Amino acid sequence: MSSEEQRPELKGAGEYEATNPVLYTSGLESDEFYLILGGNVSIESGDEKFLVNFSKFNYLGEKAITGGKYIPDFSAHVKGTAKLLMIKRKAYQ
Repeated sequence: MSSEEQRPELKGAGEYEATNPVLYTSGLESDEFYLILGGNVSIESGDEKFLVNFSKFNYLGEKAITGGKYIPDFSAHVKGTAKLLMIKRKAYQ
């Protein structure tokens, strides 16, 4: 992760409030699941960088906490500010 990218900041009990952080980078392993409580998250997928926007009550990374090694084939970052619930694999199991 470059110095320009930020990780979400914990606001309490697994709830995060973040401004433009990168949640997932295509090809990099992750053990984090995110539930979007508010705001928007952009997902870029494929060579053409197909763009999809997720909002309130969408989630990302279910396989990161329910399966083994999880390497997303997409990148995701917050657009503006969002409120996220992050669960790590270790906490879920």
